[in-house]
Amino acid sequence: MNQVFELSSAQRTLRVKADERLLRWWPTLAPHIPGVPATLPVPVPDTDTAVDVSGLDERAEARRVINAHLHRLHLTHDTVCVHATALTTPDGARAVLLLGGHGAGKTLVTTALALRGWNPVAGDVALVHISQDGARLVGGTSAFVVRTAPTARWFPHFPHPRPNSATADLRHLWPPAPIRNGVPMATAIWIRVDGDPHLSEVAVERLDTHTSTTVWWGASAHLVDRVSTTEPLRLVETEAQVRLRAALVDDASDQLPLTGLWGDPHLIAAAVEDITSSVSTVGQG
Repeated sequence: MNQVFELSSAQRTLRVKADERLLRWWPTLAPHIPGVPATLPVPVPDTDTAVDVSGLDERAEARRVINAHLHRLHLTHDTVCVHATALTTPDGARAVLLLGGHGAGKTLVTTALALRGWNPVAGDVALVHISQDGARLVGGTSAFVVRTAPTARWFPHFPHPRPNSATADLRHLWPPAPIRNGVPMATAIWIRVDGDPHLSEVAVERLDTHTSTTVWWGASAHLVDRVSTTEPLRLVETEAQVRLRAALVDDASDQLPLTGLWGDPHLIAAAVEDITSSVSTVGQG
């Protein structure tokens, strides 16, 4: 029987129509939906719903559709869902965003920073609220999925829970740091791990405005850059919402211009620490 459930994501609510499978799927869905708690979603009286996943037979498809509508929901509150990992500093006072394409090494650098005492918040999608007062990290996906081969290569003494699997979720090692009212963003980094483990230094480049904005634009479309069984998920955005996202991306690029770092994940992690300590926090006030 279909019911309407209320999903809470970073203190915003999305209503979803689904059958009882949503509750069975939830333990494996929730870590890949940004900002939601692990607790089961709450059924509510049947009213107007934002998204209907009751006819979908695959949990991955349900996740894609829910995430696309969360993308739209957060946009209306000036928050972008960014394809990035995110961490807070060891004292929890500031946040850093690590951007990069698939396979760039975001989780490798996040792992290196976690081993240095940083607190992972988002393993794949980060929620960044953007305003005139600055940018704040308000949540993200809790799953922290690493590829086992590269992880074993760069962290040979790291205890791996699933050595015979292609990937593993390490969120149990670093439970996501609690985010309540948001954490001020200190900086954003565009990273790429180089394949040479013998590099002695990191290549550093400040991206120009156009390149920085383009990276932010692509990362901000991650949750709608998908095709469902029924339609391209980009269609959930209206023209006005696309323009709003473009304006938010412009602001994010101005407030958090990207620094590019290439090299060994350990050396990149050290460079991230240096950069973070040398910049004043955006949105501190």
